[in-house]
Amino acid sequence: MNNRWKLALLAILIIGSILVVKILRSTSLPKDSLIRVQAAAYPPPVSPTPLPEQSPAPKPTAMSAPTPLPPIVWNSPPPCMNQPQDIVAWQQLIQEGHDSPDAARQLNTLLRQVRSMSVELSDLREDELTALLSIPDSASDIEIAHRELAVLWLNIAEGYLNRATVVEFPKLPQVHTVGDLIAALEQSLDDNHLNHDLLVVSQALRTGQGISNSVCARLFYLQGGNELHEATWTDNGIVNRLVFSQPPSRDFNWTMGRIVPSPDYQWVAIETSGYEKGGPLFLLNMQTQELINLNESVVPAPGSEQMSGITGGTGLPYGMLALWEVIGWHPDSQHLLIGEDVAGGVFWIDLQSNTYQLIRLEGAGGRGGRELVSLAPDGNGFAYVTGFMDHDNNQRMDFYDLNTGRITTLFTWPLSEGVLYFPRFSPTGDSLAYIVKKKYPDTGRILQVFDLNTHRNTSLFEGDLRWYEPVWSPDTQMVAFSQNEPDELYTANPVMGTTHHGNVWVVSVSNGKARQVTFIQGTASHPIISPDGRWLAFQTHDGHIGLTSPDNPGAIWQVAASLKFPLFTSVFFLP
Repeated sequence: MNNRWKLALLAILIIGSILVVKILRSTSLPKDSLIRVQAAAYPPPVSPTPLPEQSPAPKPTAMSAPTPLPPIVWNSPPPCMNQPQDIVAWQQLIQEGHDSPDAARQLNTLLRQVRSMSVELSDLREDELTALLSIPDSASDIEIAHRELAVLWLNIAEGYLNRATVVEFPKLPQVHTVGDLIAALEQSLDDNHLNHDLLVVSQALRTGQGISNSVCARLFYLQGGNELHEATWTDNGIVNRLVFSQPPSRDFNWTMGRIVPSPDYQWVAIETSGYEKGGPLFLLNMQTQELINLNESVVPAPGSEQMSGITGGTGLPYGMLALWEVIGWHPDSQHLLIGEDVAGGVFWIDLQSNTYQLIRLEGAGGRGGRELVSLAPDGNGFAYVTGFMDHDNNQRMDFYDLNTGRITTLFTWPLSEGVLYFPRFSPTGDSLAYIVKKKYPDTGRILQVFDLNTHRNTSLFEGDLRWYEPVWSPDTQMVAFSQNEPDELYTANPVMGTTHHGNVWVVSVSNGKARQVTFIQGTASHPIISPDGRWLAFQTHDGHIGLTSPDNPGAIWQVAASLKFPLFTSVFFLP
């Protein structure tokens, strides 16, 4: 009897379900009508006005499928012409620097650039530069060579010349580029034996003679995880070439990621990762293309704490879940600071002795990677974000002195105001930009700057900043960043899937005024500013590297493209 009742009840439930479905089907709205009703409650956001050459992408309604992006409209690159400045122009800049803060700032920026690139002029100061530029033509060849070398490096630092600028001088057939000429001059000074033709050619070059192919910008970029390419903007357009390739193999089963050049551009530090674990750091010699496994080539410095080595060795272990990251280079290009993204310590590497020193970061929240650490531009110490240290759950921004080991607190930050990330020193070292991630339920991020002289924090920009580090301009007057547009999603391509709509912005440090630099339908991110401050490179969602001017935003031109595998992991300028 009980079983019959159960069967009857089951039959009633089945019949009832069928009737309900039929009723719903007969009375429901069409599918597209349902979408329109739902979309009415969530009106589409307003997108920024695009450039006149571009067609705005159709705005997707709230419940519709993502709209495919229109192709980016690329402009032709402007004419490229190298116009080096003569001695008188540089003397005038020095004189103006005594009265004009802008000229003084420009001169200090140039001196920093020259000191980092030139071995012969690594200690150059303003008074020494003044003396060099005052050397008469009647002086000795050695003295004139120092003068000409200074003028060449000043023109490179300011972007009037590039080391890849092609020259042609019949008296010196072995000299093909400005870089060749500089190398010959520096070698002659080291040997204390000068070829007088080097001086004649150098004097001709600074007046614009002998240039057969101008170079206005040169970028190196990592493509596809294993190829390093060079893109050169010349008076014949933009030319790309493969510089270095490391195909996957049994001995090299990692993917290359971020690339960081040394200040003298002789070395490139390369971060790597595996599919399930981290990889070692590598150093690439830009001249010989020798690739060195940094983790396996260093040993503990005398008296330094030793890490558990590789298979019983003394190097820095890798192959775990942690990723080794480059935090920064010392200006002498012989030391660099590295760390793991999950370890509460950093490692000071000496490339001359191939040794490392482990520095434990007290209260660093268990992390010592570049999200929380920034090396000062003079290489004498680094700033880092601590964990939540006191009973009030405050964070600290501390400074570690590499010479003394002393730790100084720069400022304290309450957790109620958000979480600190990405500290980045200005090129002069007297300011520190950083990102504040707002605490839930608030959203968005704030770009802040801390003045190390006045000990004041200033909020520069608040919005939906993308999860990237702030980027200083060489003259410290601007900070570049990427920002998402609110609530807009687009389908970028079949490989990358769905991406946010966002662009690159710059903000003035002095007055907080921000302006948009790129105007694309899609994503422009990872800004990097050239050493002369004239150009800004960025990456797009669909596998392009673009170039524009931060001072005259709007027009963009394509430097490189990787449409089949749209992955550019890192870019840097080479002066």
